[in-house]
Amino acid sequence: MNNDLEPNQVSEQDQSSNQRPKLSFGYPLFVSFIVAFFIGSFVLTFSLLIYSEYAGIEFDSLISYPYLLGDALMVAILLLFFKNIRRFVLDSIRLSALKQGRTYAYMAAGALIVMVAQYVFIEWLNVDDPSNQSQMIGLDNVSGLVQYTLFFLAVAFFTPLKEEILFRGVLHRFFEMRHHWVMGLIISAIVFGVLHTDYPFTATTMGVVFVLLYRLTQSLSAPILLHMIWNAVGVIILTLE
Repeated sequence: MNNDLEPNQVSEQDQSSNQRPKLSFGYPLFVSFIVAFFIGSFVLTFSLLIYSEYAGIEFDSLISYPYLLGDALMVAILLLFFKNIRRFVLDSIRLSALKQGRTYAYMAAGALIVMVAQYVFIEWLNVDDPSNQSQMIGLDNVSGLVQYTLFFLAVAFFTPLKEEILFRGVLHRFFEMRHHWVMGLIISAIVFGVLHTDYPFTATTMGVVFVLLYRLTQSLSAPILLHMIWNAVGVIILTLE
C-alpha cells in the first residue's frame, strides 16, 4: 500500500498547520498573570478603602464606577507588561467576524439561551437572586448625569471588554490550546459563574454561551459585543425600575 501523500494533500496539511494558533507561553507565565491580577485587585480595593477613610466618604460609594474603571485599567496595564499574553489576546479579536450575518444570528441565539436560563434559575428554581444587583454594582450610589455616564461606560463597555479578555481570551483559550477546548469551557464558565455571586448559575450559562459564540465565529469580538449589549440593556432596566 502506498502511504505517500499527493503534493496537494501535503500542501493542505502544511497550510492547516501554519494557520493553527500556537501557544507561546506555558503555566509559569499564565499563573504569574493570574496572580498579578488578584494582587492588583487587592491593591485597588485597599487603595479605595484608604481613600474613603481619608476623604471621609462611604466605601460603598466607591464600589461602583471608580472600582470598575480602575479594575479595567489594571487589566490594561497587565497586558502591557505581559507581552506574550497581550499578543495571545489580540490574536483572538478578529473584527472581520462582525461583517458576517451569521455572527448576529449566533448572538441572537445566545441571548435567547441566556434569557431562558435566567428565567429558569431565577423564577422557577429560585437558585439565583439578582434582587440586590443595583447595590452590588453600585448603581444606588450614582447621582447626576456625569456619574451615571461614567457608570454606564464602566458597566456596559469596559467591564464586558475586561471580562471577555480575562475569561474567554486568556482563561478559556489557554486551556483550549494547552489541553482541550471542553476543559477551557468548563473552567472559564465555572469561574465566571462563581465570581458573579448573586446569579452564579445564570452567569455560568453565560460563560458557556460566550465560549460557544467564540468558537462558532473564531473571534472574541462577537462575545464582547453580546456581553456589552447585555450589560447595557441590564443597566437601562435597573435604572428604570
